[in-house]
This record gives sequence, C-alpha cells and structure tokens, in this order.
Amino acid sequence: MPDLDAVLGTVRERIEKWQGQGIGEQDTKATLIVPVLRALGWDTEDLEDVKLEYKRKPTDNPVDYALVLLREPRLFIEAKALGAHLDDQRWRYQILSYATVAGVEWVALTDGNEYEIYNSHATVPAEKKLFRTVRIADPSTRPAETLRLLSERAAPGPSDRPVLEVRVRRSPGRGGAPGPIRPGVRSRGNTPGPREAAVHAAGRHQSLARTPPIDLRFPGGFTTRCAP
Repeated sequence: MPDLDAVLGTVRERIEKWQGQGIGEQDTKATLIVPVLRALGWDTEDLEDVKLEYKRKPTDNPVDYALVLLREPRLFIEAKALGAHLDDQRWRYQILSYATVAGVEWVALTDGNEYEIYNSHATVPAEKKLFRTVRIADPSTRPAETLRLLSERAAPGPSDRPVLEVRVRRSPGRGGAPGPIRPGVRSRGNTPGPREAAVHAAGRHQSLARTPPIDLRFPGGFTTRCAP
C-alpha cells in the first residue's frame, strides 16, 4: 500500500500545477482522488472494495464511489472537477439525501483538493452535518490525520475493520432544556489501538466548533468519543 504522506505530497504538487487550468472531473478522479483512495487501503480495482458509479436502484443517480465493507457501502464519495465550488447546496443535499436513503452515514464531497466530510445521519439540518473540511494543498488543515479516518485498515479478519457510527449528544441545560454540546473523549471495551490514537490526534488538533462530538464505534469492541 502506498504511503499516504508521500501520496499527498505528490497530489499537492499536481494541484499546484493544474489548479486553474480547468481539468475535468475524470482527470481529477484519475490523478488526484484514486491515488488517495489507494493510499488509504481501498483497492479501486476490486468491486468488493470500491464500486464505481454506485446505484442502490437502477433508477437512482449514481454516486462516484461507494467504499464497501462486508458487502455493504460504508462511505460515499462524490467527485467534482478540481476547483469546483463545493459549497453548492444542490450537491450537498443530493448526496446527503441519497446516503440517508441508502443507510450510509459517512459522505465525502471532493474536488480532489478539498474534502468535505459529512455525517448524513446526524440529527441536525443538512448544512450542519459537516464533520470536517480539509484541503490537501493546505497542510495546516492536517489532511492526513482526517483522511486516515476513512481508511480501510489492514486487519486479520472482517471483525477488526473499522465502522464509523455517529451519535449526536447534548448535555442537559438549566431546567432540563438541551444545553451546549460539551466535548469529551472516552473509550470502553478493548484496549485502544492505533486507530483510536488517530482519532484522539484528530480531535486534539482540529477545531470544529460547528460540529458536536461524535462516538466512533469499532467492531473490535471499543468506542471512542471524538471531540470536534
């Protein structure tokens, strides 16, 4: 598996070279997105790992990438051409709506440089479902830390593969009314491993004031609460 940091460095150079030259969506996928997916452990040539132009039903609009674990899509990625304005609400609502119907919690919208990662099942309005935004061309956003949360990690068996689940929680306020969202990190069950350490690091270094804490649950038996 290619080293993620090295791949991100190569992709960063390509972004600097081609930004503003109007490269299309297919070139963006081939040169910027697919290398990152491979570095995250997803075999883009194996239909048990990655399905292209995924449709839940034949009449549905396709999703560019469905990342699959245990024969079920776990993450949707919708790709746009490099430099596209990802803040277009039509794209956000389309992919979030489809993910909700398909039962897929995690969604990434990307132009090969910027990655907007959403939790489609968070019980908040669509514009507040954003979990994190990173830009490969801007190392200060710590893209490697966040993108590693989307990796398919090498494991001896299916039960050790990570599955991310989100629960939005609020602490009680005065008079029993919902209070402010309070961050915290906790774990239970099995001894935390490298995956939990990555989640802790992401929570420490990235400020996500717009997003409530999430519980990341892994089939290995432990749960990590990640403060955004």
